[in-house]
Amino acid sequence: MSQQRKALLEEHEGRLQLALQAYNAKQFQSYRAAAAIFNIKHHTLTEHAKGKLF
Repeated sequence: MSQQRKALLEEHEGRLQLALQAYNAKQFQSYRAAAAIFNIKHHTLTEHAKGKLF
């Protein structure tokens, strides 16, 4: 895996974790709203929250 690809994956994972934290802290009323702000797919965030890791 190239360094650039690895950096992109780490950055995406970070945004995913921040979106989950923000949702759990009641900063957003839905996964869709949190996903939009953190620029991730809402389906990915929802599945990740359910414990289904990709």
